[in-house]
Formats: sequence, C-alpha cells, structure tokens
Amino acid sequence: KSFHESPLSKNHKYRLSKAAIMAYACHLINERRFNVALFHPGITNTNIISGQDSSFSMFFKRLGHLFMILVFHTADKATLGAIRAISARHQHGQYYAPRTFFNIFGLPKQLKLPKNLTNNSGDLYDKTILFFQD
Repeated sequence: KSFHESPLSKNHKYRLSKAAIMAYACHLINERRFNVALFHPGITNTNIISGQDSSFSMFFKRLGHLFMILVFHTADKATLGAIRAISARHQHGQYYAPRTFFNIFGLPKQLKLPKNLTNNSGDLYDKTILFFQD
C-alpha cells in the first residue's frame, strides 16, 4: 500500500511527513548545491485538535482548543522563524526554532541540527524516498 492508503493514523502520518522533510533538508545541506536554512514553527494554535476532521470527542476537542489558546503561540508568531531564516545573513545549514522549553513556542533562536540527521542524511533520504513512493 502507498503511504496515503496505509492504515496509519493521521497523527502518525503527520509525524512521518515532518521527519521526511527534515531528512530531505539535511540531504540538501550535505549536497551543498545551494544555501539551505531550516525552521521549526513550534506548536501553533490551530484547529488540528478541534477541527471537523478530528477524531477526538467533543469534550476533548473543546478542552484541547482551550489549552492551545492558553499555551501555544499564534500562526503569526510561528512564521517569525521562517522570516528570520530567509531574511537574516545565515550560514549554510542553520536551523531556527522557538526558544522556549522543548522548542514549543516563542520567538525564534538559532540551534544546531541533530548530528544523527546530518551524519546519516543520505541513508535517511534514500529510505524516506522508498517509504513514500506509491
């Protein structure tokens, strides 16, 4: 079965797609054909829990939505990392993420990419391509 037809949950597919993006970005960084900067927006107050497509109960949707409003930042603030990555003078391979605990929310700061991603990017890239092929 293809990735889209697999029995994995939407959340699992979401996590896999984000891992694939990171693997591909690290592959591009190691290829050094052009300048690459990455950013992680953190957790953003969206309707991922409370939306119509959500499989959660109505009680959990309401509770989750309230929690997200109180704890996480807006989509506007989440885009600041992208703005910093494309507008700042940066070196090849720089990574920006929110500056708070576990990089969940807040203003962006520069971080180092995990070595297990950068050192194994070719292998991760090849495995990712195989996984997502139809």
